Amino acid sequence: MIKRAAIAAALAVSVSATAGQKLNEEFCAVMAQASHMIMSAHQGGMDMSHALSVVDEAWRESVSAQQYRDTRWAVRDLVIRAYEHPRHASPEGKRYAAAKYRDEMHVQCLRSL
Repeated sequence: MIKRAAIAAALAVSVSATAGQKLNEEFCAVMAQASHMIMSAHQGGMDMSHALSVVDEAWRESVSAQQYRDTRWAVRDLVIRAYEHPRHASPEGKRYAAAKYRDEMHVQCLRSL
């Protein structure tokens, strides 16, 4: 299951890594890590409304009010995109789905630099 503290830590690192800067490779790596945790939660059976709530709360606690307002949509999008993928029954399928989603989101972020 997704750990609120783990998501908060990953998101806090992404904010401190990019404070006052444009997107960079370190930010993309952290967002990839967050994507992996989100997909793992989905594959583990967490319902989307709970995942959205957990991630939103962790993000709100990790950034300033202005950063939260400016970036909330992007973080919510990581959850929504993850839940567009089917759940897998086998442990191998679940691990593969989480790793594939992490890599897809990492590539997408890097391409936006």
